[in-house]
Amino acid sequence: MGDDYKTFSADLAAQTGALVPSRDNLRPQTTRIGRTVVLSIPAKSLTPGQYELSLNGTTAEGQSEVVGYYYFDVVKK
Repeated sequence: MGDDYKTFSADLAAQTGALVPSRDNLRPQTTRIGRTVVLSIPAKSLTPGQYELSLNGTTAEGQSEVVGYYYFDVVKK
């Protein structure tokens, strides 16, 4: 994860195109495995299906840059 970013934002979209509200001003935390960004999303906000999470870092100039894309599935038990 880029050490130059002071804050991050996350955009989450379902494969169906439905968007989960974005999260802004996420601050990285230093753990024993390195810098991490914690994102909490209420389970009731997610319906079963495939999702794409876009993590964006904010530069010192205020520009948003994509850090990475992450994919996961939500299943109902």
